[in-house]
Amino acid sequence: MRKLMTLATLALAAMPLQAEVYQWTDAQGQVHFGDRPPANAQAREKQIQSPQPLNGEGEDNATRLEELDEFFQRRQQERQAEEQAAAKREAAREKRDAACRKMLAELNHMKSITRFYRLNDQGETVFLSDEEGDRMRKKYRRTYEERCGDR
Repeated sequence: MRKLMTLATLALAAMPLQAEVYQWTDAQGQVHFGDRPPANAQAREKQIQSPQPLNGEGEDNATRLEELDEFFQRRQQERQAEEQAAAKREAAREKRDAACRKMLAELNHMKSITRFYRLNDQGETVFLSDEEGDRMRKKYRRTYEERCGDR
């Protein structure tokens, strides 16, 4: 279908077009051109043909059609690559947003915790001091802000 449309476009572009153009000079000596002769002035009809398409060094329309088809294929591949890159960026953004929502939920949960603990090498619970808990909250807040910004 695309080849047929391209061929039709080339066929139309290859046809010379003629247009009727009139030339006249007004009372001030200014030369004018138009597609209709003026009612109050003497006009000459000029025959103007549209310029022929430049085909390089004798290229035929089949070669030109192939070049156009190659151009459209390249452009379509470029567009697909751009769309894939945009989809990757969107997926990465969504993944980052999900991680940030999770971190924010954890950060908000940390506000409600009064005592933090960790497990030592023997698997025993060791409670942290209030200062250590505050440092842990601040460190997690900084990590969140570095990764997610101030949301």
